[in-house]
Amino acid sequence: MQFSYSKRLNFIADFISPCTTLADIGTDHAYVPIRLIKTGKIKYAIACDINKGPLNRSMENISRYDLGSYIQTRLSDGMSKLKYGEADTVLIAGMGAQLMMRILDGGEEIRDSINEYVLSPQSEWREFRIYLDKNGYSIKDEGMVYDQGKYYLVIKASAVSVKQSKMHETCKSNVNLCTYQKNLCSEYNIPDISLFGEASDIDEAYRHFGYYLIKKNNAVLKEYLKKENLTMPKKTANLNILSGAQQLKMEFWNDYSDTAIQKAINGEPMILLEEMVTRLETITSVSDAYIIIHDKDTKKVWVPEKKTYIENLKSLHVHFLFKFSKGATFAELVDVLGIESQFIEKPKSGRYSYDNKLSYLIHAKDGDKFLYSPSEVHTLVGEDFQNIYNVRRISWEQGRAKKTSSRAGSNIEKLIIDITSGKIKKKDVLHDPNLFEIYIFNKSKVNEAFDIYSEYKAMKTLEDIENGLFTKSTIFIKGASGLGKTTFAKKIAKELKKLAIANGEYWDSVITAATNPFDEVQSQELLILDDVRGNATTASDWLKLTDKYNISALSARFKNKGGNVKTIIITSPHHPLQFFFESKNGFREDPSQFIRRINHLVVIDKGSSGESTYKVAMPERKQNPVIRQIPNHENKIALDYDFSRAEEMKHEDLLTFIVETIRLNNQWNISYEEYKKTITENSTDQSENGDSQT
Repeated sequence: MQFSYSKRLNFIADFISPCTTLADIGTDHAYVPIRLIKTGKIKYAIACDINKGPLNRSMENISRYDLGSYIQTRLSDGMSKLKYGEADTVLIAGMGAQLMMRILDGGEEIRDSINEYVLSPQSEWREFRIYLDKNGYSIKDEGMVYDQGKYYLVIKASAVSVKQSKMHETCKSNVNLCTYQKNLCSEYNIPDISLFGEASDIDEAYRHFGYYLIKKNNAVLKEYLKKENLTMPKKTANLNILSGAQQLKMEFWNDYSDTAIQKAINGEPMILLEEMVTRLETITSVSDAYIIIHDKDTKKVWVPEKKTYIENLKSLHVHFLFKFSKGATFAELVDVLGIESQFIEKPKSGRYSYDNKLSYLIHAKDGDKFLYSPSEVHTLVGEDFQNIYNVRRISWEQGRAKKTSSRAGSNIEKLIIDITSGKIKKKDVLHDPNLFEIYIFNKSKVNEAFDIYSEYKAMKTLEDIENGLFTKSTIFIKGASGLGKTTFAKKIAKELKKLAIANGEYWDSVITAATNPFDEVQSQELLILDDVRGNATTASDWLKLTDKYNISALSARFKNKGGNVKTIIITSPHHPLQFFFESKNGFREDPSQFIRRINHLVVIDKGSSGESTYKVAMPERKQNPVIRQIPNHENKIALDYDFSRAEEMKHEDLLTFIVETIRLNNQWNISYEEYKKTITENSTDQSENGDSQT
């Protein structure tokens, strides 16, 4: 079977340089990797997609050509599942510019290992080119193709360590824009039309239409311009507002006095502001002038060794804002200021444009940024900033709340995906300020996502236990108050979760209340019923919960919870016989049923030295029923199962014994002793490395 490749896909495939491994992000049908493998242009490919449906289609197509050994499929949100050094080339095509920007931002940790990016945004071409330039990507080539009534842009880029700036300075000698414009008008008989504007607007022309497309007189670009009748204004409008930011380093302030920069570094930016205003007033009249030092801004930095992001302080920098009674062009203002244009911002249109610029000086409307004091803003010309803040404080706080709400709404989908894939637990949401912010505005959606994930885990857990992949474990810890039974239960849970990770599973735990113990249960694998009483639920529910070979829903006040529990730890001051007998309708049930479901009975007592002692017993089947009296009751009962004689063990030995029992019940390959040995060896290695470095 042969695939019918569109003109667009063929063009993209041809645009990709020969390489060893291609990562196709948003692969859909995997058509491009298949074509490149078959033609020998690449040796290997990783086809990534965020959705299972397209990925399944990709797998089908790969199988048709028997290319499973050459193309690996991977469920991935952008480049999140792509490892450092896995790919030489990254292809991102068939999606909007904003989504592509987000994907590129998310691939920062692997950026240095990618030789080439082939990018085909379906919208916002100008904004996408600006993004690449500002974020350290160098455009190496561009192409355009027309397919099925649409024009498609394809960019070839590479990541560079230093941002490319003032691109037009190096390009003016290579292309005569005015000549190109004239030729276009002549060729298409278009009188009195300016496609690009005056030569002073050449930088903007490159942003709109691409330096390489202009340089090569790209035929498809010509068609696009003619069809869309695209024009740019010959005259650039004068600006009345200008803002920007710049690091406080000498090399970024051309021809400024060292004294002004040093004073600003020392926390006194007024002299620097005065010098900036002096320069501006050679071409215009400044009515407002403000400056503030930002020394508490942070940015997220990827740490490969830790495989996570950390918050680092940004370099010391200033933010400045000017308003003019007499305007000037952007180019003129940038020229007299002597600051590179990428660090200067034009105002956006709208009645709140200047208000937003004022508020941004202190991040008054930006809840995700550090909030500076209005007293830190220095005023040279215009109304004192403190007075402005006093008048606008309430509206700025309202704006901050709206931005927070909007940000929470825009991030909810990513959080839901992370929840339903098991990456994020409820405690993560409550402890992380950014996630909690989303939760505040989307509580019902977040809780619904946890419920959905719980349902999925319940189904998977039931399937696993029915297929014999694990048996449920129950540990009963008896002891009086103050002897450490809760502490011991928590220690077991802590070590179990570590061992689970070592064996490729990620367990979560919950400690329940003594009454209504199942209300807080979500999708946790490990359930600690702390100081619970038997009458907290019915005997029938206790038997269902502790059944080693079955999973059932847990009875809660508001709604029954999905049964995902693989290990139960019960702490109680009562013996299991009393515990079960005092459950609702417990006197009607045979306690032997409950006893045989308990893997280990741990009894904690107070020794002669005052320290806690630990004994452990296990259920045994009796050839003949034994008669036992229910503790603290007159009732006697015949038992088919009873606990063995309790054996005293040391705390650490008992911990190992219990964890290993649960490990075997879950069929994990790595034992607890092996895990502890690995941890010890790693700690020793780190210590030795540290000693050698000092």
